Amino acid sequence: MNHDTWRNVKENRTAKYVGNVLSEVVLETLAASKPVDCRIRVVRRMVSLAIRQFSEREVEEARRTVKRWFADRFDRIYAERLLAMAVMKERRIETEIQAIALDSIILMGVPGEMFVELGLAIKAGSPFRHTFIVGLANDQVPGYVVTSQAYEDPPSKRRIHNYEAQTTALAKESGERMVEEALHLLTSLA
Repeated sequence: MNHDTWRNVKENRTAKYVGNVLSEVVLETLAASKPVDCRIRVVRRMVSLAIRQFSEREVEEARRTVKRWFADRFDRIYAERLLAMAVMKERRIETEIQAIALDSIILMGVPGEMFVELGLAIKAGSPFRHTFIVGLANDQVPGYVVTSQAYEDPPSKRRIHNYEAQTTALAKESGERMVEEALHLLTSLA
């Protein structure tokens, strides 16, 4: 048996073990659970988000960076991503957010991977006592959902690489727009 085959067998055994342990706990919990009356409401909203646009100067600089054999690895990654975004034909995308209310508990579904600051803003503005943000819910967005401030932190600043903001195709205020729409949706449920 070669190394890859052995690794796959080990991973499969581990997955089965974890699955069995998890299923036992779920079945035990279900057996001990009692039904509860609960008011369930579900709403959804389509949100229009702008796609980033780049100047011809930015595109040319990215082309030069990609051609440089000595370019920094992160500079090359950012340049390649910028060039991929620059050829996108769409100027806006439509994406869905949704909320499921279980009495005073809200599950707020947002597409993509949202920066924690944006999720905390939704929680802070929510009229519900318990608000949980569920990321990567039901839809995709082209990149991370980041704060507007993150776009201002260039990758070379303090040598901290701001990968999420540098590689997202969403325009600068998309994260705050999603928070605003989420709060409107939550208010409509209250």
